[in-house]
Amino acid sequence: MGGVLLLQAVTPLHAGVGRSEAAHVDLLVQRDEFGLPAIWASSLKGALKSHAKMKKDPLVHCVFGRDAVGQAPEGISGVTLFDARLLLIPARSLRGVWIYVTTPHMLRAFIVYLESLVPLGVEGAKTLLDVAKKALDISRDAPVVSSQSYLWDGSLVINELAIKQAKVNGDLAKFTEQLAKHLSLPKTDLAVVGDDIAKTLVDRSMLIQYRVRLTERKTVAEGALWSEEYLPQFSVLHSAVVCRAAKCREGNEERQLKAEEVCVKFRELAAGGGRGYVWVGGKETIGRGLVEVALV
Repeated sequence: MGGVLLLQAVTPLHAGVGRSEAAHVDLLVQRDEFGLPAIWASSLKGALKSHAKMKKDPLVHCVFGRDAVGQAPEGISGVTLFDARLLLIPARSLRGVWIYVTTPHMLRAFIVYLESLVPLGVEGAKTLLDVAKKALDISRDAPVVSSQSYLWDGSLVINELAIKQAKVNGDLAKFTEQLAKHLSLPKTDLAVVGDDIAKTLVDRSMLIQYRVRLTERKTVAEGALWSEEYLPQFSVLHSAVVCRAAKCREGNEERQLKAEEVCVKFRELAAGGGRGYVWVGGKETIGRGLVEVALV
């Protein structure tokens, strides 16, 4: 048992790695092994667990495990979460203001997750797998865009990069339209660019914000200037959830939940019954990190 976990950044998102002395930004976001923005499974699980605990459900420990596990078998988590990987990122466009961008590599990573869930009987994974494979097949002609309206003199100009000879294929939008059945995507227009420029395009989409700390006299405190990196609003990531049977205690009574029951409880507590909102990462008090989650 399990499910596909889709995430959309409603506000800019900072799931950070701490201070970096060597980078061009002081506080960087987490990245995967290929240098693309990600949310590590430990950070994602922690955010979902914190959200679930606010509901005061005694079975929350069956789903997420206890804070201090020790050797007790009833303290082990009933769910396994995968790293959340980048699927779509907004890019500035010379035509149309902005457009969602992905790459063959990002689509393949999504397909790998989906293929691992299909044998578990996750029905939603089959539908998403079909449209993802079709999008990947279309992207073999990358660069390709879903609408002619984004082309300027035959070129796709996004994030100040002119990508020439971009092809148009309206079927590409079927992929984002399927995602929009689960997430509140503001648009479904999509461009697929080559993997060779993916890192450059993604880095240009990232939001860099400079922060200062002021003294009581409204002057900058010494050494209190720093920069923070954010995944931009409307970015879409994907993860996966696998459920297993779990033991836990409800008061003095020991409970044994089947894998199916763990999944149902996870959906209720962490995903708002299938679709909800959670805070992920830092800077919550200044409105950063509000994420829409959907369990498919």
